[in-house]
Amino acid sequence: MARPRRMRTQESQFWHEEYAVSEEDLDHLAGIILEGGRPRPLEELVSSLMVRHIQREKDRAAQQVTDGEIYRPMDSHEVGQELVFSELDFARGTVTDVREGHNPMYEGFAVIRVNLVDTGEEREFASAFDHEHLLNRPVEDLLGGTEESLTEAEIIEANAPVVSDKVAAVLDDRDEWVRFNGTWFLEALLPEVNVGHLNLAEAVIYEAGHPVPAQEMLHVIELDQGSSQEATLFALNHALGEDERFDNVARDERQIWYLRALMPAEVFERPAVAQSPFVPTGDEQIGLTMLDIVEELGDELDSIEGARIRETAPLSFQLNFPHLHAGTMPAIRELLGLFDYAPGRHFGVKLTDESSGRSYEGWVVPEEAYVAGLADWYQSKGLVVGSIITVAPGDEPMSLVLSAASRRGGGSEWLRRASVQEGALAIQLQPTSIRVRYDPDTLVDVSDPEGVARLMWQSQQTSLGLGSVVRTVLLELAKLSPQGAAHCKTIYSAANMYRRSGAVPIFAILTRNACFDPVGLGEWAYDASLEGEVYRTPEEMRERPLSKRSGLVRDQVVRYAGS
Repeated sequence: MARPRRMRTQESQFWHEEYAVSEEDLDHLAGIILEGGRPRPLEELVSSLMVRHIQREKDRAAQQVTDGEIYRPMDSHEVGQELVFSELDFARGTVTDVREGHNPMYEGFAVIRVNLVDTGEEREFASAFDHEHLLNRPVEDLLGGTEESLTEAEIIEANAPVVSDKVAAVLDDRDEWVRFNGTWFLEALLPEVNVGHLNLAEAVIYEAGHPVPAQEMLHVIELDQGSSQEATLFALNHALGEDERFDNVARDERQIWYLRALMPAEVFERPAVAQSPFVPTGDEQIGLTMLDIVEELGDELDSIEGARIRETAPLSFQLNFPHLHAGTMPAIRELLGLFDYAPGRHFGVKLTDESSGRSYEGWVVPEEAYVAGLADWYQSKGLVVGSIITVAPGDEPMSLVLSAASRRGGGSEWLRRASVQEGALAIQLQPTSIRVRYDPDTLVDVSDPEGVARLMWQSQQTSLGLGSVVRTVLLELAKLSPQGAAHCKTIYSAANMYRRSGAVPIFAILTRNACFDPVGLGEWAYDASLEGEVYRTPEEMRERPLSKRSGLVRDQVVRYAGS
């Protein structure tokens, strides 16, 4: 048997498809604000609104019942009787005629004609029908009060997100409503916050030299005392949020303000050298030994869900050109897991040099998976592309300890150095002295950082493909090797001077394209005669049947993420 009727507000269909915010609803919400004189969270407003609709439907049903008897087919009816039809949204009607019913499947029932009050429509219904029927059940069931009925809390839990979106959309379009951080207030009740107040807030932060909660600013900034403290705090936070000088740097729902002028630009915008990056999807096929190299490089672009790499503390990474130039460092998933923060927030972190004890102000940008604010530390340590950096949690909350070990000896060596010549990357061996520990395969010193940055911008503008980049840098690097080969780490470093890319997309290009051959110890060579030929299966990628080269090193090929 079908379930008994439930009130419309019991059904998700009503809230999802039928409900629309009315002027009466807005008056109700405004009344809530006026009564309390303080801002209210959206979820509180929505809950009150939904309870109001639920209760009004119950009251309407109860009132309708007092105006007439609830219609049930099993009951007998007479001309002039007032009835209420639960299945017609509690429409009222008057019985105008009773006749004998005729149906070969049923005996002994009548048919009544009813004039519906609201529409004037006349309809016929069964009467004295003592057979199975959806409406032949206790009156309380027909009123929606069954054991299957949901409680107000259950209705709100199931449907509040949809109603919240509808309410927020309407409030956003109304000038009389003001929002800040998911909380709403009436514009007419806002204490005035003028330019002078905001200038004073700016001075408070400058003098403090660190982020300041809005609550503390109120001790200095004198706002209208006639409003509640909550309204005053809301007004200040709202005004600060509307002024581009200020930035909320709290990790949670609090409001702690700092000045954008005191923060690295990379907190608010991805660095130019890191725009339009090539990021792994997880479907890439690469050699099994390449997974260890991906771990060593520690590129945040490769830190995706389900990846076959280990991310354990202490964390380390090898510095690439985009991070070095922008003064940023990777924030892989394991590093982000050290902090509690709300989605969409960036926040400050104390960075301490392990050897000197000197501290720097860093900014974690989870949405971009990097930490900004390391330019001064990089410069003080003399870091280069390929430097090995270790990151560990600090003793204090919200702190990290950075380490870049010094090299013994420190004399001049013949090392790779990159510059830009005639619009392309040129890499040569030149005598160079490096003060810190580096990976010899990743190292590519840069003599003209701004020139390389311009080359990256030009490559982005022309949408230079990663396959072309890999081929170009391998050919350039092969000039430095008697074997005409280059290590995949070096290819990664050099490729990141044309376009920003994780290691995995680069390694996948080497693995699947037949023109690239693994010749041992992580090195790859190029065969122009196989340009355009692609291996389709992991077995082909391992065996490389098209290769004309003897002494290939065969590596098991695996999918980067998942099974």
